[in-house]
Amino acid sequence: MVRPPRTMYYVFHMLSTTIAPWNTNRPRFTASRLCYSAPSSRACAPLPSPLPLDNLLFTTARGDLRITVLESGSLESERSIEIKSEVKGDTQILSLKAEGVFVRAGDVLCELDVSELIRDEATRKLDFEKARAALITAQKNHEIKAGDVQGEIAKAELAVTLAEIDLEKYREGDYVQQKQELEANIKVAREELSRANEKFQWSRRLEAKGFIMKQELEADRLAVMKRRLERDLARRALTVFEKYTHQKELKTFESNLEESKKTLDRLRSRIFLELALSQSEAKSKEATAELEKERLNKLRDQIRKGTIRAPRDGLLVYHNTGRSGQDAIGEGATVRERQTLFRLPDVTNMIAAIKVHESAYERVAKGQKAVIIADAFPDRVFSGEVTFISPLPDSRQWHRNPDLKLYSAQVRIDGDTQALRPGMSCSVEIEISTLEDVIYVPIQAVFRESGMTFCYVLTENGVVGKVVTTGLHNDRFIHIRSGLEEGERVLLARPSNAGEIPSR
Repeated sequence: MVRPPRTMYYVFHMLSTTIAPWNTNRPRFTASRLCYSAPSSRACAPLPSPLPLDNLLFTTARGDLRITVLESGSLESERSIEIKSEVKGDTQILSLKAEGVFVRAGDVLCELDVSELIRDEATRKLDFEKARAALITAQKNHEIKAGDVQGEIAKAELAVTLAEIDLEKYREGDYVQQKQELEANIKVAREELSRANEKFQWSRRLEAKGFIMKQELEADRLAVMKRRLERDLARRALTVFEKYTHQKELKTFESNLEESKKTLDRLRSRIFLELALSQSEAKSKEATAELEKERLNKLRDQIRKGTIRAPRDGLLVYHNTGRSGQDAIGEGATVRERQTLFRLPDVTNMIAAIKVHESAYERVAKGQKAVIIADAFPDRVFSGEVTFISPLPDSRQWHRNPDLKLYSAQVRIDGDTQALRPGMSCSVEIEISTLEDVIYVPIQAVFRESGMTFCYVLTENGVVGKVVTTGLHNDRFIHIRSGLEEGERVLLARPSNAGEIPSR
């Protein structure tokens, strides 16, 4: 990238602070006072015009133009933990670690006065031991009584099991076998009837021709009647079995099973009644022991919480709030439950919190690389990455200036950040893209009027306004896509006689 001389850079920087970008607040002039040139228009002959001495020049350059967004902000810890007093009531600080030191996870930060709780611990421990002894005695008595009735329960459960087996045996065995035998009888009777009927029909034909006597025909007819009766009896036997015999046997086995279950239930109910007293006593002793244990554990937990330790690595910061130092943290100070005592920002994970102007909002996105410089360390450059940008403007800014739209963004700082501290001011330069081999000029050299964009160019015959097409820009330079050639000299401020300068 071609850069201007260093002295010229400082002049541009001075102008950028005094001349508004795009020069939208200057006196208005119209196309009738200037003749603009475009690719499709005819160029106007430039008129000689003196150059005021208070205007500066820039020679258009060609090179790589780095497009960035520069914003200022402050450093914050990506992860910050508030540490509070968890001891009930008011306690006094006996000792505490110095503010501003880097602590490791598990380091003791503060010791609170829990001497009264330690005295109560001995009494609570004795109460718990008594309750536990009473619980053990009640549980043993209950176990002895429960063991005496295990044999009766086992016998009743066996009866239920045998009844279930008998029922299943009948359903899956005896019933199926008897039904199949009756169905087989029907099938045999039907076949014998069919054969007897065929013989009878054949005998009728033989008798009609005189081959057999009527007595033989009558015997065959009686055989058919006999086989039909046998078939009907087989059918009726199956019907009686399905409708009556089977239902009776099934109900008997089901009743036996149901009665054995009821016997078992009555036995269990009786046993439960016998054990109710011992079980109730055991539960009562258990509840008492649990209550005493809970009280002892809570008391011990309060004693442990009297020693406040760092939950993780970080920088120790006292949380001093309130007026007249009434909540100041120090040895001898009285603190209350849930009062915040310390903050523990993680300086190994720092971010830069910035506000992005709405003009640059669409160009900034998550994942873009950035360069961060803390004001406290101007010689150190940190790299980072955009991790968050708010989808909505900062509502707090609306109340101060409704016309100014700023979007909150966060940039993660990579590398070793332990020297950085929360609250430090910083500047962040977000990398958008790099335009290769393009013509560019300072932003102060580009003007807009009546919907056209142009630059004032110094030629041999004077100053001429040229219509240009612009592209992306950073905080100092803007890409000229067309309208200017490399080496042309442009003005960085509008000349005092702009209304008399022709254009092409």
